[in-house]
Amino acid sequence: MTVISDRPFNALNESGFSDIFTGNMSFVSDASAPHSPSGVLRATFPAGFGGGTGVGSSYITFNRRTLYVSYWAKLSANFYGHPSGVNKQAYFFTPAFDGLFYFNIRGQGAGSLSPEVDFQSTVSEGTTNFAPNLIPGAVIPRDQWYLIEVVAVGNTAGNADGSIDVYLNGAHTHHKAMQWQSGASTWGYFYYYNDWGGVGQTVPETMTLDWDHVYLSGKN
Repeated sequence: MTVISDRPFNALNESGFSDIFTGNMSFVSDASAPHSPSGVLRATFPAGFGGGTGVGSSYITFNRRTLYVSYWAKLSANFYGHPSGVNKQAYFFTPAFDGLFYFNIRGQGAGSLSPEVDFQSTVSEGTTNFAPNLIPGAVIPRDQWYLIEVVAVGNTAGNADGSIDVYLNGAHTHHKAMQWQSGASTWGYFYYYNDWGGVGQTVPETMTLDWDHVYLSGKN
């Protein structure tokens, strides 16, 4: 696997990423950051923030059949899940910018949160939500750093020889063999996007989502 990016979140547009931030995105210092302290990227959702969008994004481009992504993140203790259960963290796109899946933190209100892969217009899975099938009931903790690792393999033309695997804090939570597209598929964009929702509803009190580090590698 060849390194695509190894980003510590110390400055804008670093390590090959392009940043599109609002005033609610900032770099903060946190000595507790587990991978590359003390630089942390913080998304702040102010009280009254409306559902259906995020407060900033970052993206990086490449072209790989096999993609590995890892990142450390932390939700504030009062993180409130959108009533739709959709709390997006990252999109994985093809080079044509098709959104084949996004990584979601599934949960509502103050209830438990779980890691989920949400497919979009794939051949074998259509547009469906993929809950943990290896560790049913896996939970994303609030107010604690957690590690997400994703391995996504594109399929060859006409075959279901692609796959998706997810790990939470080193534990293998998801696995599925896939046919993403009818033709050969590769990955072209990783897109950090902290979309809260679902549409409608508002954030009841100011809450945050922190990222400590993101690492990407891949191969053809």
